[in-house]
Amino acid sequence: MKVRLNWLEEMAKGRTSTSFGVPWDRGCLFKEDELELRDSNGEAVDFHKSILAYWDDGSIKWTKQTISVETPSPYYDLVLHEGIKSGEKQEDGKAMAKEESDGIFVDTGVLRATIPYSGHQVLKDVYLGDELLCPAAELIVLEESQHGIDGGKALEQETLESKVTSVKLETNHAIETVVKITGRHITKKQNVPYRPVKESMPFELRLYFYKNSSRIRGVYTFFYDGNPHKEVIKGIGLTYRQNLQGELYNRHIRIAGDSGYLTESPKQLATIRTTGKYETMFLEQLDGKNVEFGEEDAAFVDLLKDSATWDDYRIVQDSATHYHIQKRTKKECCFIRAKNGMRSNGCAYLGGTNGGIFLGLRHFWEKYPSAMDFSHLTREESQVTLWFWSPYGEAMDLRHYDTDTHVRSSYEGFDELRSTPFGIANTSEFELILWEHTPGAEELKEAEKKIQTPDRLVCTPQYYSEAKAFGLWEAADKKNPLDAWILEKEEQVLSVFSEQVEEHQWYGFWNYGDIMRMYDSVRHCWKYDLGGCAWNNSELVPDMWLWYMFLHSGSHTAFRMAEAYTRHGSEVDQYHFGPYKGLGSRHNVLHWGCGCKEPRIAMAGLNRFLYYLTGDERMGDILDEVADADFSTLGIDPLRTIVEKDAYPTHARTAPDWSSYCANWMTKWERYQDTDYRDKIIKGVECLVKMPYRLLGGPMFGYDPKTGELMHISDANQSYHMCNCFGSIQVWMELSYMLDSTSFDQMLAEYGWFYFLSEEKKQDIHPELAVPSMWGMPLMAMQVGAYAAKCKNDRVLAKQIWTLAVEEMEKLNDKKTIASLKIPSTVEEVSNIDCCSGVIYMNTFLALPYLRQLLTEEDLLKEIREHDGKHDL
Repeated sequence: MKVRLNWLEEMAKGRTSTSFGVPWDRGCLFKEDELELRDSNGEAVDFHKSILAYWDDGSIKWTKQTISVETPSPYYDLVLHEGIKSGEKQEDGKAMAKEESDGIFVDTGVLRATIPYSGHQVLKDVYLGDELLCPAAELIVLEESQHGIDGGKALEQETLESKVTSVKLETNHAIETVVKITGRHITKKQNVPYRPVKESMPFELRLYFYKNSSRIRGVYTFFYDGNPHKEVIKGIGLTYRQNLQGELYNRHIRIAGDSGYLTESPKQLATIRTTGKYETMFLEQLDGKNVEFGEEDAAFVDLLKDSATWDDYRIVQDSATHYHIQKRTKKECCFIRAKNGMRSNGCAYLGGTNGGIFLGLRHFWEKYPSAMDFSHLTREESQVTLWFWSPYGEAMDLRHYDTDTHVRSSYEGFDELRSTPFGIANTSEFELILWEHTPGAEELKEAEKKIQTPDRLVCTPQYYSEAKAFGLWEAADKKNPLDAWILEKEEQVLSVFSEQVEEHQWYGFWNYGDIMRMYDSVRHCWKYDLGGCAWNNSELVPDMWLWYMFLHSGSHTAFRMAEAYTRHGSEVDQYHFGPYKGLGSRHNVLHWGCGCKEPRIAMAGLNRFLYYLTGDERMGDILDEVADADFSTLGIDPLRTIVEKDAYPTHARTAPDWSSYCANWMTKWERYQDTDYRDKIIKGVECLVKMPYRLLGGPMFGYDPKTGELMHISDANQSYHMCNCFGSIQVWMELSYMLDSTSFDQMLAEYGWFYFLSEEKKQDIHPELAVPSMWGMPLMAMQVGAYAAKCKNDRVLAKQIWTLAVEEMEKLNDKKTIASLKIPSTVEEVSNIDCCSGVIYMNTFLALPYLRQLLTEEDLLKEIREHDGKHDL
């Protein structure tokens, strides 16, 4: 058996190191089976395999593979030698890291480094060959406080440095080493008598090292545990010292702009008398070549002594559409502007005759304000600081936008004002690449590309579908007229959202990745200032749609958007510690602003796609965090405004509460084979089976997090579409394939069938449940409705669901250009778009496997012709 692996975008060039997940159908792969990775020539490639998840029968569901290769292949095949039980035969060589008395020592073959167990340094003694390029690196936070003095105001800034509390060697083999560093920030100057030592702002930093690679990849997570009314963050950064050797004119700095690089030296050969051979030497200097002068050049060398020497450089990305590069000669002098531009690609190089370091921050402009400082270029030891939050602008303001909630006018949820950033996080990705020589323009651009769009191997959509690791669904066949029609519509919606991100500038440190929830066709903008309608925070699961779009189509655009959405949603929109741990904030003007703290925003069902497709360790931590999210509801009952306090520990709705717990438990079960979490799912199913109306009833129950028991209260209902519009159906349908529970399957089929009955028929069967408002948003129930149609062999229901799908896909209007003096700028508007406009396509591809068992291809195409008018289908 062979699994074909292709590059997500164009084929990687030059040395690349990457990890990728591969799913396996139940019973296909076991621990003792042998896997082999081959390139396009059929040659074996060294790789490392680890297990990410298991099926219920003990077979492997997901594996993670890591490679580090000098020359990438156009494609790879992961080969399962079926029936051969000879054990693992993967990477050759020894593990790259070893634990020593003072820290973890890593040797990739070309790079050596130490990660100390304690202290304020997170990295030290980084060598390229025999050259010590980076003696030390640490993390810093700048805090700003305001004081009143004689009726005026004074600002005081304090530097907090990193204090390492834990260092763990998470992964260590011949291909990859991963070191996880955790800690807090501590007051740097501890000799101020009136100020106590302060510890705050936890952090996690993972450092990745690869075989024969001079690259260090970093994944940095900043946690907020402050009081936004008292503590103001002015800057968040990584700073390191760098050794520089050689004459000043043989030291080089390169700073990325919009397309190319600012190419300079502390001592440039540019003077008003640089002509002839010196002009040629100047061009060589700009190319990064070492310049040598002889005795005959004494006059020109003396001239250079009179020219300015540039000691400091800085680039600041202060918005999504502006950056500036500055430089200065001395600390007591001003910075001058070297370049203004729109969007820097977020990379820079600094080096001398002893080599140098290339620094890159992923999403540099998208997650503004960001910056880089390069100081003391004239000394033997320079200092470089990468700012995840730039100090050269406004301080971070995490206060709420109002002192009141606006429940009736803005759909903000509860009257309780629970807007707090305490416990949220933000993760950034950066890289350090050590070079023996000053890289040329093409080398710089290739390194930059690998940072901004990392090389990624993926399976084909057909294989993802066949493996059933994300449930039962169909891959799109682009040669099939029906699939091609759906994909065309889906790509139009994806394009609209991509354009909306750009047009409305949905960027920034705390915002990048998210979209807005509802559009205002009167003001011709999104409802950015209405609490329940502004930032989406995974409302109606567009992030899940983006992942399924990638899975069924292979779209790299969908993958990158889903990746950014997931990274944002899993960090900013949910709580990682504190009273709301494992819960998330519902949609609001601020991501953490809504009083509704619920499990659905943070559920594993939204984030496991990124984990399984990439093996991302940070995402693995987040999946662990939410496993016991149901216990957090002991302190904040989801139904506290609906159900009075009673004898039950807390309460839960079938969805989106219990369904979110199911997603969390399912993930914990499959990752660790932890049957305690499986048993909590089964306990909930057993409880529902005993309810008067099973899955149709409720959805409000008493709930005990210790046992997972749901307890019947009544069958009164409110807004029953909650049971299907937050990913619950997708989670339950995938869980159905894993549980092999007849009772659960029957309840799902019963639910899907009843959902699509007419009001009259509902009245005949269960009159007490026949309330129209309880069965809204049918497009969200298409998958379970199609499943019910298959179970009951009901072609009429199948036709009803397909008609609904086609009608919904036809609703997106053409774009209109709106130009008016009543709006700030001209906009391209699609007035009836909202956060769930793309979800119809996810639900369609999830429903098609069942619909195609009952309807012919001609039946399906005929419906499209009647609505779309495309008679060529």
